[in-house]
Amino acid sequence: MLGYVRCATEELRVKHHSLYQAMYCGLCNSIGKNASKALLPFLSYDFVFLAFIRITATNEKVEFEKQFCLFHPFKNRKKRARDNNALRYASQTALFLTYEKMLDDKLDRDSSFSRRLLVSFFAPFLNRACKKVIKRDPALAPLYSSVSEAMQRGRELEKKDASLDEMCSCFASCLSAIFSFGTEGEEQRILASIGEHLGRFIYTLDAVDDLEQDEKKGCFNPILRRYGSAEKAKDAFPELDMVLSYYISQMKLAFDLLEGDPAPTAVCENIICLGLSRAAGNIMKPKVEKSK
Repeated sequence: MLGYVRCATEELRVKHHSLYQAMYCGLCNSIGKNASKALLPFLSYDFVFLAFIRITATNEKVEFEKQFCLFHPFKNRKKRARDNNALRYASQTALFLTYEKMLDDKLDRDSSFSRRLLVSFFAPFLNRACKKVIKRDPALAPLYSSVSEAMQRGRELEKKDASLDEMCSCFASCLSAIFSFGTEGEEQRILASIGEHLGRFIYTLDAVDDLEQDEKKGCFNPILRRYGSAEKAKDAFPELDMVLSYYISQMKLAFDLLEGDPAPTAVCENIICLGLSRAAGNIMKPKVEKSK
């Protein structure tokens, strides 16, 4: 995921904000224990949302501890969530998805030299970590295969100048598999729907965000493919804005079917209703106003 999935912190109650920060610190700790320390430079709040969704779906209890933080050595011992199933799963899927994203960057000739250098350094460590995680927990092998196949399908579609909907479908199937893996029945359908619409939201918003940059570098962008230039694409911004709002509304409808503890539920609702809308607004609003 690409940094768009965050909460609107000022709208959270103090106890919910404390929980959100504790889960972030817990994910950092879990990545070091269950994935790879090489993944820590790429840690983002996006996967905290995955952990919260899984906790809401399973009603897993969150316990806390206070530990010294290497990244904040001059602060008092920080409160963090103890490692649990949701954090462990989020750290492992973050590893899988980050490694596959690195493969995209490695194959992308238009990536900057610094980015390719960064990928060349970290990718071998993450590759080995993926193999270790699957060896340690073979049940995750089908999930990694699903993520890898979806990302590979996306690379092939890029070569064919695929449409925005086709590209969205790849990332949607990837996140749908990640969110719903290991669940059954109604719960699986709900989590799959949340992951699918989040995947479509992220890919669409990222394509809009990178429009001018991709045009300048000559990179593939399905919106550029359709309209020919960023200037001509401006007429589509109001429509794309409505599409993003639709994806958010579908996520909320699916999430409302879950019955979890009030605190994790409140954080998830904040992210879906406020955080995602803000991320879309920060990128789309200037473009929509410019198109008028």
